[in-house]
Amino acid sequence: MQDSITKEVIALDKKLREKIELLELEKQHLDQTIEKETKKLIENFQIELKKLIEETNKKNQVFFKEKEQIVKQDFESRLASIKKQFDTNKDAWLEGIFNACIAFEEDTN
Repeated sequence: MQDSITKEVIALDKKLREKIELLELEKQHLDQTIEKETKKLIENFQIELKKLIEETNKKNQVFFKEKEQIVKQDFESRLASIKKQFDTNKDAWLEGIFNACIAFEEDTN
């Protein structure tokens, strides 16, 4: 009876050792798989990040070109308004400056 129990214990021990070895191999394989998958995820993330950066740069270029055109139009409009005011008033301004210079010269003499 003890002999059969001993044989059973030895057989179970052998089976469990084999299972443990298989699990150890599987664990090693899982570590490698996790490492590979981690590298793939990092590479995919970097690719997606590059695409996102490129898309953002394109959107920014379009935005800034549109903004530049708006600012240029505003500048040109304001410049035209200033030029019109200058052209309208330049003779009067020059005459006023000239008269002020003459009055100053007369006051100093």
